[in-house]
Amino acid sequence: MVVLNSENIWQKFYALLLQHKEFKFFIEKRSTFEINIKKPFPLARLLLQHFPDKEDEILSCIKAATQIPQAYLPLFPIFIKGTQFFSLKEMSALGIIPIAFSEKEKLLAIALFDPFFSSDLKKGFKKTGVRIVPFLSPLTSIRSCIDMLHLTNADAYDAAFPAKDIVDFVDRIINEAAKNGASDIHIEGLSAWSRVRFRIDGYCRAVYSFSLDFHPAIISRIKIMASMDISDKRRPQDGQFNIKTGSQDFLDVRVSSLPTVDGEKIALRLLDSSKIPDNIYQLGFEQRDLELLEKLLSQKEGLILVTGPTGSGKSTTLHALIKQVNALTLNVTTIEDPVERFHEGINQVEVDERAGRTFEVVLRSLLRQDPDIILVGEIRDSETAHLVMRAALTGHLVLSTLHTDDAANAPLRLIEMGVPPFLIVSSLKAVVSQRLIRLLCPLCKKPDSNSPVGCSYCGGRGFHGRVGVFEYLPITERVQELLLHKAPVQKIRTQARKEGMRTLVENGMLKVERGLTTYEEILSISSGRTGI
Repeated sequence: MVVLNSENIWQKFYALLLQHKEFKFFIEKRSTFEINIKKPFPLARLLLQHFPDKEDEILSCIKAATQIPQAYLPLFPIFIKGTQFFSLKEMSALGIIPIAFSEKEKLLAIALFDPFFSSDLKKGFKKTGVRIVPFLSPLTSIRSCIDMLHLTNADAYDAAFPAKDIVDFVDRIINEAAKNGASDIHIEGLSAWSRVRFRIDGYCRAVYSFSLDFHPAIISRIKIMASMDISDKRRPQDGQFNIKTGSQDFLDVRVSSLPTVDGEKIALRLLDSSKIPDNIYQLGFEQRDLELLEKLLSQKEGLILVTGPTGSGKSTTLHALIKQVNALTLNVTTIEDPVERFHEGINQVEVDERAGRTFEVVLRSLLRQDPDIILVGEIRDSETAHLVMRAALTGHLVLSTLHTDDAANAPLRLIEMGVPPFLIVSSLKAVVSQRLIRLLCPLCKKPDSNSPVGCSYCGGRGFHGRVGVFEYLPITERVQELLLHKAPVQKIRTQARKEGMRTLVENGMLKVERGLTTYEEILSISSGRTGI
């Protein structure tokens, strides 16, 4: 049942309200007969009656407690057929309005303000005979839509095309995503409505819904901003744009469109160069590993590899390393696909395979450009691997990434790519394997507990921000011997641990002991789940 009568969710909502001084004062003035802390009841509507100008704050607390996405009602045409499920009188009494229906799935989308337990609400949903999908919305907006239904007698309602609402909505989701620290925005069509999801701290969560009728217009608006072809809906496209957000200066947005059976899907990657750590001390390395890495970065040649799955923070680590070593006396160049973060005083080259500007072609040319430090975005094939090794042997410090599960597997992956062991031993200086884990919210975490709580600052999730967990493998003489003899990965790992290497899980547990994260976050590393 979508009507929320979970005591845990209710108590989280109650706790979030108490973080607002005005709400707290009002609640504490009420008698225990009026407000039951343990049992859900329509407290949100009671608060709205007394604080009509605080609707957004009340709705924000509901969203944080329930994690129910919001329906953006300006982009939902008046749903005349909603009266088949609820009379106008029932809608007004319950504070709800139907906004879409999937005949195929038998799903009815309902916009409501207060989703907590109400016997009338529960009975009303049950009598529809279909599955209810709830979306939050301001009660004032819901009442405006009900008023429009009162004035509408036709079977269909043709509203003027909301061009301004389209523009406002796109700006709204980008600004809100930036404000909440989202790395990506996903806009995708479903069977009866479209949804917007933010990826925050590694996890996707639904934030908004809007009518499928306006899905093409939203896609076109973003394509125009990204200088993409709005007439071509059959092929994937890429684009980018910069936008000024309320909380930051200019945000670089990378856009990717993908045709699906439900229409075009858009993904936006939000890149904020100001969030790149200024040095390696802010990444999350343990002290011993920091000292070893600092020593390596001061050398004039050799290869440092950063490994991990997609989305594990490898690029952020590489760019922090680059910022650490960048100096006027050095010639630093990067080769990336694409260039995601821009650095003053560093030569950055973007790969373009259609133009013949591949990693190999650029790297060959770059070696004639008198470089001191080279960043190669990724070692993808044997030719790039050989060139990187050669560059690391000829007076250049090279930084790059590789896709492996842990540090010990990286040299063996290079051998699989056809790089001779003697070349690896001569050039590879260290491997850093990493994952990202969520940090407990600093404002609501309990002193002696490793369990997430939830507050308005962290959006009710109990986590805010992420930090790296690292496995640092220096290529010592003993490890070199094992590589020359093509020893199995377990022997390399065992030797590295004898010499002081901590595994990802061991380093993660140190962060648990310091109260920075939870056991479950570290368990996600050991279980191999990488979508953190």
